[in-house]
Amino acid sequence: MVVNQFPELSETFVVDQVRGLKARGFRVTVLRRRPGAAVDQLQALESEFSPTSWQPVQPRWRRWVRNAMALMRMRPKQAWQLLADDLRGELVPLMAAIQLGGHTDVYHAHFGPQGELLARLRLLGLLKQPLVVSLHGYDLTRVAAGCMPNYRYLKGGADRVIVTTGFMQSKAESIGLGASQVQRLPLGIELEDFVFQTRHWMPGQPLHLLTVARLVPQKALDRAILAVASLVQQGIEVRYRIIGDGPCRRNLLNLCREQGVEHCVEFLGGVPREVVKQQLADNHLFLFPCTVSDLGDEEGQGIVLLEAQACGLPILTTQHGGIPETVASGLSAFVVRDDQDAVNKGLVALLDAHAKWPEMAAHGRDHVARNFTVNQHLDGLQSIYAGLVAMKHAYEH
Repeated sequence: MVVNQFPELSETFVVDQVRGLKARGFRVTVLRRRPGAAVDQLQALESEFSPTSWQPVQPRWRRWVRNAMALMRMRPKQAWQLLADDLRGELVPLMAAIQLGGHTDVYHAHFGPQGELLARLRLLGLLKQPLVVSLHGYDLTRVAAGCMPNYRYLKGGADRVIVTTGFMQSKAESIGLGASQVQRLPLGIELEDFVFQTRHWMPGQPLHLLTVARLVPQKALDRAILAVASLVQQGIEVRYRIIGDGPCRRNLLNLCREQGVEHCVEFLGGVPREVVKQQLADNHLFLFPCTVSDLGDEEGQGIVLLEAQACGLPILTTQHGGIPETVASGLSAFVVRDDQDAVNKGLVALLDAHAKWPEMAAHGRDHVARNFTVNQHLDGLQSIYAGLVAMKHAYEH
């Protein structure tokens, strides 16, 4: 498994995937470019998975020379070609880490940039094993929007490109990836990890709202804050908690002060997974008003929406990206237009429908159980791996 940073609080699906494959008897080695920003909070995962960093912290030229010498010893025939092609000093350290990783049947890269590196190694003849690449969101939507260079090597170097929704599948095909190469496989969650409970609220009672998201423009948390401010102006007592961190934090704090709601909006920052689960249990509604960022970022699927539905939280979200495929629109979630007025009115409509919240909770849990469990995802992944390995063996013999 090849990733950029590991472990990451916002990429728990990678942890679930590795842990699930190991439980099924797979030997999984994690190669990461560098440790995740939250590695101190996730030290237990470091011990559990023992990931290998293929870009250790040292001057690039020294790292390149050290790995080039190791590569010359291990693969002298291909080394010169790789060294000539590795102008940015990325391929040599990755190849050196791969050489030290032992026997591998399939390589699986998460996110396009890592997939591009491995596809490049395959096209150079340095990797013989099948390559699977998972595209999750920005790594595809930015390319489709023309805000990020298109991939040069994925089409010829990756055997399968996994996307999570039909929305992402259409984006993948729009940038030139073949229909037979792209496969839709939604991510899933461990349903038993999330305690289900129905939500009850009556007008006049305090209202507790929650968002779990990175604080980036794509998540449109300014719209959520403005919708909360509108409720406060109507005399509703609101407590809105936001879990996550990111570059928009200061602007969002300023917006809260401007709207006079700093007393009822609480920024919890990045927190451990158990705290997220507790907050999912403690609140009435989940807000997730996403939009397209100036860089072309869009939501590919939205794992946190699965977690919220599994816990029985009614959801207010927007008609955006792969979200309509992730929630049960009109049943577990109100899905509104991607604009401020629609978010404001949608939140009021969801409050007016408070008598239906228990029914929405049941629909959400059932929707996840039928379509988005981690075992369903692992079944699909295992089938992809087995098919590619069988094709390789048939070709060799």
